[in-house]
Amino acid sequence: RRRATLGLLGAAALALLVGELRRPERRSTAGGHERFMQHFAAHGIERVYVDLDTRIAGEHAWGTYYGPHARWQDRPPWRAGDSKAQAYVTATIWPRELRTLDGSQVLRGPGLMALVGGDLGRPPWSSRTLDELLAAGPLTFEAEDLPSQRDDVLVEDPEASGGMARAMVPYRSESNDAFLLTHGPGLRLPAGSYRVELWLRWGCGAVVERPAVVVQVAAGHTNLLKQELACREGAPGPYEPTTFDVHLVRPSRLELRVQYLFGEVWADGKLSVRDRRLVLIGMAAASGLEDVAGLQLDAALKLGELDADDLRTLVVFLAHYAGWPRAARLNTEVEQIISRHEKNQ
Repeated sequence: RRRATLGLLGAAALALLVGELRRPERRSTAGGHERFMQHFAAHGIERVYVDLDTRIAGEHAWGTYYGPHARWQDRPPWRAGDSKAQAYVTATIWPRELRTLDGSQVLRGPGLMALVGGDLGRPPWSSRTLDELLAAGPLTFEAEDLPSQRDDVLVEDPEASGGMARAMVPYRSESNDAFLLTHGPGLRLPAGSYRVELWLRWGCGAVVERPAVVVQVAAGHTNLLKQELACREGAPGPYEPTTFDVHLVRPSRLELRVQYLFGEVWADGKLSVRDRRLVLIGMAAASGLEDVAGLQLDAALKLGELDADDLRTLVVFLAHYAGWPRAARLNTEVEQIISRHEKNQ
């Protein structure tokens, strides 16, 4: 019976709606905690459970947002048996199709979800809820509900689902490092085969020989898929789906990542693309961001900026400054990159 259920789950799709990578303007917007704080204050909600997965910085920062009665917990109120809880805030994002069993209101903000009202001393969903959602059809995760590494990339877009999109707009005079335009949802899915559908649009002006974005699908700490999407000349076209099939060998927390790269922001003439890439590789390796360093090394190898010997020399050089443990992890990434490159020759 379980195999039949997983077979049905394999036909389900995950849809992530993501905005274009160029827009005429962008503004910083209120984050999820700020939005929830305003809502709770307006409705007299004081007893708030804040999950540790929200990673609020500072020992008492949750109290700054949610008041002296807020509690920072490693479990939701229904697992703690607290029937007096009025709200629960978590960074685990459920799809838009979720309907609670206890009548709790679902609030959504950038990178966060909150349950308000109802009886939070009891589970708002059952152990079968996720299976039922998957069996019913695609799960939808809107870009505005998921986190980003920048707070100025959430914009209104009438062409996007829900009217909002994650968008990066590089101005001619500014430089931008690679960052995660959006990622998540961190929801634990059962083992099985899935189809991931990302809706994107992008344009790079006159720069057409650079990757614009990298799409990654990860299960926990394991990368299942990583693919670069090349720059397109001119302005962004209409939204279009980018589809991948992935398989989870065990229940895992799924991460869908859209990483903005460079495009025209590297074409300012102050440093060569190769020089900029070397600086970024060094910073990423020293910070323990081997996946980011790996993306840059892979691009440098593909574009002929560095060869295989250069990549290995970089690892040895960085080991003296970033430390041997980080260099060893980077070396594993480098050898995989070189192996893939040689197979494609």
